[in-house]
Amino acid sequence: MMLTPDDIFEKEFKRSIRGYDIDEVNEFLDQVIQDYAKLMEENQNLKRENQQLRAQLSRQQYHTTNTPSQMAANPISEDKKILEDIIRRIEKLERKTKYLTEPL
Repeated sequence: MMLTPDDIFEKEFKRSIRGYDIDEVNEFLDQVIQDYAKLMEENQNLKRENQQLRAQLSRQQYHTTNTPSQMAANPISEDKKILEDIIRRIEKLERKTKYLTEPL
């Protein structure tokens, strides 16, 4: 199960005599919650964008004629190259941020 910003917010810690400054910890956790929520939202947006680009690329490939002679005569369009590059970059970002959405 993945942590949510609410899980972080609602986490209670035991108090001890030699513990940390409660206000300082709470301020830090507030920042963690905000950053974590932003990363989760960004990750979801990237996943949606990746899906849309994959669908767009699939539609493009469906409409492209794939005979060898036509492929040799018509190199891959610049748009298609750009979309493939964007998809590769999004996948790379997803791999980098994957640990943020996996349970600890």
